[in-house]
Amino acid sequence: MYEAFEYLIDLYLSEFIVAILIISIIVVLMSIFHIVMSPNDSQPVISKKIKPIKKETKELKIKYSKEFLNRVKGIDLDLRDQDK
Repeated sequence: MYEAFEYLIDLYLSEFIVAILIISIIVVLMSIFHIVMSPNDSQPVISKKIKPIKKETKELKIKYSKEFLNRVKGIDLDLRDQDK
């Protein structure tokens, strides 16, 4: 069985390769024609299950009072050097 299969492959290898190439070219051409000939919808249909993405909210910046910052150790509000 193996010898018969090997004999057929040796005999028809080039025809087999050409047939695969022709089939692949036909598939590519059909897909191109399908894309070109398909009607273009102006607005794509969005599934109701998919929720639209909401815009990201800005990060809230916490405003600390000067009184609070004065009580926190290690924060210099006047940005003075501590080496003095």
